[in-house]
Amino acid sequence: MHLKLMCLIPLCWCGLTCFGQVADATSASYFLEKNHFFGEVLEEDQLLTRDFIFVNRQPDSIKVAAVSPSCGCLVPQWDKEYIAPGDSGVVIIGFNPLNRPGAFVKTTEVLFSNGRSETLQVTGEVLSGVSVEKRFPFDQGPLRLAQRRLMLPTSAKGDTLDFELKVFNMGPDTVFYVDSLTFLHASISLAEVPALIAPSTTVVLNGQVTMPQQSGYVELGNQLGYSHEEGVLNFEVIANVVPEAALQSTEAGGELFFEKTIIDLGEQYNDGSVPVVFELVNKGSAAVLVDRVIANCSCLAVPDQQLRIAPNETFSLEVLLDTGQLLGRQQKTLHLYTNARNRQLHQLMIKVNVKQTGEKK
Repeated sequence: MHLKLMCLIPLCWCGLTCFGQVADATSASYFLEKNHFFGEVLEEDQLLTRDFIFVNRQPDSIKVAAVSPSCGCLVPQWDKEYIAPGDSGVVIIGFNPLNRPGAFVKTTEVLFSNGRSETLQVTGEVLSGVSVEKRFPFDQGPLRLAQRRLMLPTSAKGDTLDFELKVFNMGPDTVFYVDSLTFLHASISLAEVPALIAPSTTVVLNGQVTMPQQSGYVELGNQLGYSHEEGVLNFEVIANVVPEAALQSTEAGGELFFEKTIIDLGEQYNDGSVPVVFELVNKGSAAVLVDRVIANCSCLAVPDQQLRIAPNETFSLEVLLDTGQLLGRQQKTLHLYTNARNRQLHQLMIKVNVKQTGEKK
């Protein structure tokens, strides 16, 4: 996928920085992405990292002057050299989950040599003592999937995007891969398919999908054959496909942040609907448009119209969870397609333990 970068001309310059240069007042972020959702991670996992790519949109060379993490659990690394105009650099943020159970929202301030400061954010939840069933909740015979619906960002027709499918063999026997991936609406390729998956083994399938020539939100059903009586792994790729001209002309919005990306409702009973509210904050200077909210379950009622969040506005996104369809521990996700310049595709999570109404005291 080719990224098209737009350089915006500064409208004003104000103030001298401690580096003796005029502070950058350009509204467009240097970073292509400013927040990352790690999802659920294990406490015993090693250091998790995310590469935040930035582009020098200025006429002069710049470099990262200082990086200030909000927590000792964050381990930053960054390019120390000057970056020429139009070139890119990277700030790598590592998060250490050891002895840090629970949801986390961590930020890192990045100060550039021209005085500009930007905030990076990583979020997720650290789990301890987690079973395989919880890490790989989707059961398809002896194999289990970490995800069955893969959400991809807004893309142009014909663009090629990477995807990752995590598979665990919970059965007692080795499972053999027997045929190629079949697809309904898109061209799929896998970098490497393991010939076999031994018992109690996790494999990661890395692949690519070429977007179809049809516009709109598409669900691309796929199957991977293997040697078991149930025969296939089923998964879906979901994407928002637009013409390339529309992708280039889309006006970048503000910067969208969340008070929480994971809400745990605790114990609820299967006798009605439970409101769930996520607080969204637009910290940018332009409006953020939430084009669509997609839920992974029909038990979630979500807004069916475009939402607009003004600059510096805090917006309450309310969804309704119908517990009547559920029982036991549940994990449901929402995906928000937006025009936010720090990240266009956002993921939110709802956790709940649903009990029978008759168990009420």
